[in-house]
Amino acid sequence: MLVIKCFREVEPTEDQIKLFEGSAIAPKFLRSEDGQDWYECQSKFSDDKIKIMFDNAGIVRSVVDKPVPGRGNTLAVSMFFPINMSVAEIEGTLPDGFSINGGWVFDGENVVKRIETKEELIAEAEHTKSRLMENANTQIAPLQDAFDLGIATEQEAKNLTSWKKYRVLLNRVDIINPPNIDWPERPA
Repeated sequence: MLVIKCFREVEPTEDQIKLFEGSAIAPKFLRSEDGQDWYECQSKFSDDKIKIMFDNAGIVRSVVDKPVPGRGNTLAVSMFFPINMSVAEIEGTLPDGFSINGGWVFDGENVVKRIETKEELIAEAEHTKSRLMENANTQIAPLQDAFDLGIATEQEAKNLTSWKKYRVLLNRVDIINPPNIDWPERPA
């Protein structure tokens, strides 16, 4: 297994400047925390193993898990440009359900499901509560208008009461202990 950590953008060496002198291309250069040049170290990676790119928290941000036709039908590490990232090649296959949505981490040897922190779960619950409250407000507004104007049907008046009750219960939801949150049932 090969892992090269923490590539940062660096100024090119004199040799690198000469190499691209007169070129319309002005490439960027990266160096790992142990001093490896990105372009030079790519040859250390195998052509037939899965490559992952991960951030400083270990969260997998990109993957090459299928052969790249334009790169010799290999699992080409050159598909990455790992600025402020690390790169690893892994044995075998990726776990079922894997995606690069931020829910997976590289633990130094394997790609595993990321366990969200309590703070992340609370933030997610806050977002859910806010979204549900916004939806309730959207449902209540025209029903309240009809009621205020004295033109609400019997069903609209019942719906208004149901939505207002839901909104009150939703407002009382304590999001401090996710994921065990008892969300109120949305009116039909």
